[in-house]
Amino acid sequence: MNRLQKCFLLNLLFILSITAFNIKEALFGNSKTQDIKQQSTFGVPETTSKSNRPDMPCKDYICKDTEACVSSPVECPCRLTMNKKCMIGEWYTCVRGDLSCSDLDEV
Repeated sequence: MNRLQKCFLLNLLFILSITAFNIKEALFGNSKTQDIKQQSTFGVPETTSKSNRPDMPCKDYICKDTEACVSSPVECPCRLTMNKKCMIGEWYTCVRGDLSCSDLDEV
């Protein structure tokens, strides 16, 4: 192995080792500065207040797309008024006005 090949391999190993440590930080965070406040459960909101927008007065929930005030997220209207809201289990989706909810079964 000549000198140029050795130099190339050493540089490659150096770059790979730096990259590996940066990937580790990106995936797992910096353990020295990371504050773990509490364990959160999937699907449970982190805030105790009902309104998700403190800048808008609403007793319950403000929809992200329409900014409508509703009792729960599943009650949010479709973003476009010409769309239809179709329930899928406990959630919903919006479809074009010329489609019907039964068309979702074909997908």
